[in-house]
Amino acid sequence: MLDLALSAAAVAGVVDTQGTLVAELAPDAEAPAELPLRLLPATEAETVWPTLTLPDDRQALLQAINHSFTYLTTPKAGDDYRHYPVPEITRDRVWHSLQRLRQLVINSPNDQAFQAALRREFVLYISIGSDGDGTVAYTGYFEPQYRASTVPTAEYRYPLYR
Repeated sequence: MLDLALSAAAVAGVVDTQGTLVAELAPDAEAPAELPLRLLPATEAETVWPTLTLPDDRQALLQAINHSFTYLTTPKAGDDYRHYPVPEITRDRVWHSLQRLRQLVINSPNDQAFQAALRREFVLYISIGSDGDGTVAYTGYFEPQYRASTVPTAEYRYPLYR
């Protein structure tokens, strides 16, 4: 199975073919209070699968996947995954999962084909969140780009000064 994060639900592959969680800590690892994710029960998963559709702008999703690849090449990612509390979720495994997701986004002709491939190849997990009940805070930033002029024009009455 493959690993993938989608919204509050995370898709990961740390289960055996019967759906049993097989993630175990290394013998010398300190046990976390609780794993950061849990297998989504089949009844809940059935309500999530139909929501995993291709976006109208596939390029935006592909760009996000590419940003994830960029992060995964950093020393910080290496350190983060060395200390991740679920040993089966490795940087290499996430890399391969993202590669497969990228292929599906590019090649799936429609939502039905995309969802069918996700169901066959991925397992749904949900983040336990900060409260143990799935509450997750997402943060981010953006760099605004403003058009301006250093001289007065018909479009820009007031120029920018240095």
